[in-house]
Amino acid sequence: MRKFVALAYPILLAAASPALADPRPLNVPNDKGWQHAQTKLILMATLGDFRREKLVDLGQAELDVAATYRTPDQQNVASIYIYRPGIFDLPMWFDRSHLAMSYNRNVTLGAPTGPIARFALPGSPSLAGLRISYLRGGNQTGATGLAMAPIDDWLFAIRLTSETMNGATLDAALSDLIAKIRWPPGTRPPRVANPIQACAKPLKFKRARVVQPDLGQALLGAALNLAVNEKAKEPVNPEDAPTYCSIGQGTADYAVYRPSDHDSSYVLALGDGGIAASVFPEFSLTGGKGNFSVVLNDHDSFDNYPAFNALPEPRQVFDMIMKRSPVSSTTRGSKDITISPAAK
Repeated sequence: MRKFVALAYPILLAAASPALADPRPLNVPNDKGWQHAQTKLILMATLGDFRREKLVDLGQAELDVAATYRTPDQQNVASIYIYRPGIFDLPMWFDRSHLAMSYNRNVTLGAPTGPIARFALPGSPSLAGLRISYLRGGNQTGATGLAMAPIDDWLFAIRLTSETMNGATLDAALSDLIAKIRWPPGTRPPRVANPIQACAKPLKFKRARVVQPDLGQALLGAALNLAVNEKAKEPVNPEDAPTYCSIGQGTADYAVYRPSDHDSSYVLALGDGGIAASVFPEFSLTGGKGNFSVVLNDHDSFDNYPAFNALPEPRQVFDMIMKRSPVSSTTRGSKDITISPAAK
């Protein structure tokens, strides 16, 4: 499991981690194209005037891949990410990546060139992607933009930053880059993307207490994650997927989102790289009520953490994930379960 990244990489979309391992270079010649094995998307060595200069795996299984392209004059940089989020929701992760732009130490945002806009990938009629562009602020010149689109249950994101382009020119360059990527045919019809809206109804958090984990609940949590694993293999109608609204402004570390049809659960999106914690009422073997489960949804795993005795404040969940180990874990696509000694 790769620890979540904080919104810190300069120029790149984001990134995060208290202990982030060095990216693993993907040894592809600079003049050759590269195909992502799981999505079948192809990144060529050049995208118009942009040349690929870096291609890395931020994990170990190409579940979170980053590529960097530059123009020969070094004035324009495009950073591309392909990743499988632990919880799939494009508007939520676009919202987090959009926030990452404001935390970028190297690029001060000026005025947006327009509101968040929907767009369709080449060959698709569905407005399943979201994008936005900004002029650069302060004494900086140029512009910067972000676009994100789905590939089944994966996400593609591109950040373009220019020292010289104005807003309209950068937006056109962003469209040109998207058009030059070799997109795979989607197997699932995507849902039209709508920007995240603020929740009309707030959640009532409490200063909750951590419940001492036990073996029974650890096993039950892992078993429920296995059921989620199996369910994820079935074709999904995008219209049946939950939608989310946002609670509060969010910080560099996390933001809080609530499923629109639930008033007793929420998602803590950590960084902007697809890793999120789900907080929801715990299912108890004894029929007990009142506790809340915490599951960290990573690119490749589900990690169950100790429960809380009430709906916890988001900061409590963040601190627990940063400081404690999970009580049980399951790997996506596997039936293996790992139980922590603390739960035995």
